[in-house]
Amino acid sequence: MESVAKRALALTLAACLILAVMGRLAWAKGLALGGLVSVVNFALMAWLLPKAVGMSRRRSEGWAFGSLALRFSLMALALGLCLYKPQSLSVAACAAGLFVVQLTLLTDRFLPERWREATWGVNERWKT
Repeated sequence: MESVAKRALALTLAACLILAVMGRLAWAKGLALGGLVSVVNFALMAWLLPKAVGMSRRRSEGWAFGSLALRFSLMALALGLCLYKPQSLSVAACAAGLFVVQLTLLTDRFLPERWREATWGVNERWKT
């Protein structure tokens, strides 16, 4: 989990720096907020959901619902802050930043194989 969070934060920071250099400070700040909330959301999910495993069904359902409500509230708070200050925080960039962890997980799955194909011209699945 830590490596995914570190890569997601690094991706967010790189994109924010590019946006800041381009003069899009509101977009950079919105993306930074969304990326940070995405990583915190991922950490909360990894921390809270395993606690529900040893509980009874009714109690674990309540725990999972509470976890979901907390994580959705965190995302709503970030988007609400962007809506409250649209001149300094981009709502669209914040919404995009909320998907940074998912993007990081997808790149972990798909990029290494494509990188091997491009580098060696061999697909590891078909290698005999």
